[in-house]
Amino acid sequence: MGVEGKQELLKKLELGLVPDDEIIKLIRIELEKRLQWGYKSTYEEQIAQLLNLTHSLRHMNIAMEVDSLDSQIYEVPIDFLKIMNGSTLKLSCCYFQDDSTTLDEAEIAMLDLYCERAQIKDGHSVLDLGCGQGALTFYVAQNYKNSRVTAVTNSVSQKQYIEQESRRRNLSNVEVLLADITTHEMADTYDRILVVELFEVN
Repeated sequence: MGVEGKQELLKKLELGLVPDDEIIKLIRIELEKRLQWGYKSTYEEQIAQLLNLTHSLRHMNIAMEVDSLDSQIYEVPIDFLKIMNGSTLKLSCCYFQDDSTTLDEAEIAMLDLYCERAQIKDGHSVLDLGCGQGALTFYVAQNYKNSRVTAVTNSVSQKQYIEQESRRRNLSNVEVLLADITTHEMADTYDRILVVELFEVN
């Protein structure tokens, strides 16, 4: 597809007039561009690009425009989140095992998969970085009752919600820290550290 064809597709996309088959074409175009950028013709070029990318990532901020992220994404009314999300208020991806899977089931299936892959055992100390509304924190605390779960968030409303819900659910094994992980230093060690969709670059 030529440059004019690409521009026409992008214009339709902006106007919300792109049918599914054209969206598929656009996705293929973008994937082709990404593959061309990511893979070089020689081993030396490939290594040089990877080293340059690694160097740039080491000098990049973990998150930019944190204040606007907090106000637009994190400091939103809990009643709104209850309408928008499933029952666990899980804001990250879900695991739909088949076409009949409900949103609530997909949220639980994903939480279960996190724990399985992290090989969490009852009695582990667990750190949940960027804990959102506490979906994973609650899941671990309820299913591994001898574990201690520490949730870290920089959102006042998230901290308040998790603490209130912990009391309501009679969970005495949950602690919530209000902290900016880009500057916060911790002396404690943990058996497992869980990070789900935390790193954002805008």
